[in-house]
Amino acid sequence: MDRTRPLWEMWIVEGRADGLLAIVSKVHHSSIDGITGANMMAELFDLEADAPPRVLPQHDTWEPERKPSEIELLGRAVYDVVSRPVGVAKLLPGTVLGLAKILNRRSKGAPGMPAPFTAPRTSFNATLTPHRIVSFVNVSLDDVKTVKNAFDVKVNDVVIAIASGALRKYLAARGELPERSLIASIPVSVHDRTQDKEGTTKVSFMFASLASDIADPVERLRAIAEINEGAKKDHDLVGASFLQDWAENAAPNTFSLAARMYSSMRLSERHPVVHNLIISNVPGPPIPLYLNGARLHSLYPLGPIMDGAGLNLTVLSNMDSVGFGFIACKELVPDVWDLAEDVPAALAELVEAAEKATKKSPNKAKQSGARRPVAQQTAG
Repeated sequence: MDRTRPLWEMWIVEGRADGLLAIVSKVHHSSIDGITGANMMAELFDLEADAPPRVLPQHDTWEPERKPSEIELLGRAVYDVVSRPVGVAKLLPGTVLGLAKILNRRSKGAPGMPAPFTAPRTSFNATLTPHRIVSFVNVSLDDVKTVKNAFDVKVNDVVIAIASGALRKYLAARGELPERSLIASIPVSVHDRTQDKEGTTKVSFMFASLASDIADPVERLRAIAEINEGAKKDHDLVGASFLQDWAENAAPNTFSLAARMYSSMRLSERHPVVHNLIISNVPGPPIPLYLNGARLHSLYPLGPIMDGAGLNLTVLSNMDSVGFGFIACKELVPDVWDLAEDVPAALAELVEAAEKATKKSPNKAKQSGARRPVAQQTAG
C-alpha cells in the first residue's frame, strides 16, 4: 500500500450483470485483524434497511493527541532502547517454562501442535512477488453444522477439514500432493486475554496439521479435531500474549532490515518450510445487515500472505452461508480459482459421510434444511 497515504482503501464496483454492487475494502494488517474487522462492520452497516442517519452527540467530538516535542521523542526512544533488555530478561523464564510444559505433554504421547520447519514444500512455498490474485466461494452453513453435529467436532475443525480436502484435490491434480501432511498457521484472537495491551491487532498463532496425508475424509476430520484440541492446549501453555510480548521487545528497524534481506536473498527457499499456508476462521454476522438501504448479499474475507507461504485462506460466516476467500501470490498460485471450486466438493463428501453416520446413529441430532453447496463467483 502507498505509505504516503492512510493505510486503507475502499472501492465501489458497479456494472455487474446481476445488478449487485460490490465494496472492496483493503486495510493494512497493522491496523486491523479478524475481530476488529468484524467490529468495524458493525459501524459500517445498519441492522435495518430504513435505519435513520446516525447523528453523533455534540459532546462526542474527536481531538488529536498533542504532538510531542523533539525532546520528548528522543526521551521515549532512549527509554525504549534501554528498557528492551530488561523486558527480554523478564520474558525468558516464562517462555522456557511454557516450552517445558509442552515437552512434558509430548513425552506422555499427548497430541499437539506440529513443529515449525517440518512442513512439506509445495509450489506455493517460495519467495513472494508483489502480485496478488484472489478467488472466493460460498457454501451452506447448515451443511457445515450437519458435519459438526454428526461427528461431534467444532465448526473450526470442519472448516480446516474442508480446506484440507480442497488442497488435496488441488495438489493431486498437479501431481504435487506430498506424502507428509500440510501444516497451517492458524491466527488466534487474544482480544479477551490481552486487555492491558495497546493496539487493534491482537493475534497469536498456533500451528495445525491439515491431515492431508489421510485419504478418507472422516478419518481426516477426526485427526484434525484431535490435533486442534492438543494444539490449543500447547498454545495456552505458552500464553496468549507470548508473540505480542516478544514483539514489543524487538528492535523494529533490525527486523525490517532482516525481512528485506530475507526476501531479496530468497532465503525461504533455502531452509525447511515453516508452514504451508495461513488459515483463519472468523465468526461473521448471524443477522441481516444493510448499507444505505441495500442488504448485504455475501462476504468474502481476504488475509495477508508472507514470504515462504504464498497462500492464505480466510473464512467468514454471514447469515446462513460461509464465505471462503483465497488470496495468493499470482506467480505461485496462478490458478487459484481451482481451489475455490474444490471447496464445495470437499464439503459435499463430508456431508455425505455425515448423513450416513446419522442414519446409523439415529440419536444424533440432524440439522434441518441442509443443502448441497454451490459455488458462487459473486461479490457483495
